[in-house]
Amino acid sequence: MVYFGEDPTKATDYKILAQSFIDSYEEMHKKFPNETFGWEGKIIGNVEFHSDEILNIKIDHYTFTGGAHGYQGFKSLLFNPKTGKTIFTDQLFNNEKEFMAFAEKNSARNIKFQQKPISMRLA
Repeated sequence: MVYFGEDPTKATDYKILAQSFIDSYEEMHKKFPNETFGWEGKIIGNVEFHSDEILNIKIDHYTFTGGAHGYQGFKSLLFNPKTGKTIFTDQLFNNEKEFMAFAEKNSARNIKFQQKPISMRLA
């Protein structure tokens, strides 16, 4: 989410991640020394769900590296709490394609748009 190097698997700890972010900023600043811009990276992780079989850590991430707006997203990291190993989606579902079709069909049906009246006063 904040690694800007060629190979994200080389980022083995937080110091490497932070240094990659800083190095990328400094490289961009050298290319455009007269531009005024700031970069921001923010990552917050929380345990969203924990059972004997699954540990779900939700990552809320935001980066701004110039432009009109930043980029925000959420990601879940799933682990087996007994082994510490990552749980992949193909391990969660007996039929992942069937589940995705079900989720897409039902999420679209449940989305409701609300319009709120706008009140304006002109002087």
